[in-house]
Amino acid sequence: MSYVYNRLSILLSLVLLGLVLISLADFRPSDVVATESSTQLLINTGVRTLMIVVLLALVCVGLDGALRNLPNFHTSPWYGTVGYWPLPMMLVLAYALLLPYAPGLIPWLVASIVAAITIALTFLSEAYIASGQERWRRWARMWVKVAGFAVAFLLLGLIYGTRMRGLFTGSAICVVLLLLAASKLRDYSPSKYVLWYACGIGLILGQIAWVLNYVPLSRWGGAAILFVQYYSLVELANYSLSGRLTLRIALEFAALALIVVVVLMRVVPALR
Repeated sequence: MSYVYNRLSILLSLVLLGLVLISLADFRPSDVVATESSTQLLINTGVRTLMIVVLLALVCVGLDGALRNLPNFHTSPWYGTVGYWPLPMMLVLAYALLLPYAPGLIPWLVASIVAAITIALTFLSEAYIASGQERWRRWARMWVKVAGFAVAFLLLGLIYGTRMRGLFTGSAICVVLLLLAASKLRDYSPSKYVLWYACGIGLILGQIAWVLNYVPLSRWGGAAILFVQYYSLVELANYSLSGRLTLRIALEFAALALIVVVVLMRVVPALR
């Protein structure tokens, strides 16, 4: 395992260096130009966007190299190491989007330290889960579950808050939640049907996000509504994949999602 730890520590160092460079990059947010009579969109892709793409690719390649060197690499043959990529990728993406907008040096340093700790814990947790070892595996699964939901809520807020056209926000939310759902369901049940469930979750929430673009909600109000739907769908998929889904459980999650949506729709606009 020491070789794997060395590979992960090198990967963590490169990721943190990349986050620092992204924070310092001279970049203006992408300009989106659209007209009511045309669907043509003009996107100005900046330097930071390209750096983020390279950084996410680095995370995938680095994790693949590290996990394949585990002495008892434990995984289902249908997804290999790919199933362990989404959560670290989305976590790094969230920090890459947030760190450049820290209000000062001290907040940026604090956020960078938090980023280093959480990314390191995520790398180690994925390695412990992939190794099949029982030691620390329970805590690793717990961290992956908590971090996955936290990252989902954070990215939903960042994407929904842009208030761009539904084509962009809906598609982005669809892709992000598809990847995170696949990662979560992989942890629950290593089945080939995981991809079908994950695609369904992503498409459903992408459509919901498209509709919410026309509702007067705050950034985090919209994110909260989408997050509740995401949580409910992921848990329902988990019960279904494990063969424990019943009508009572389905109705409980449906009622939870409906109640939270109604409450947020009435409360959040009043707080604006």
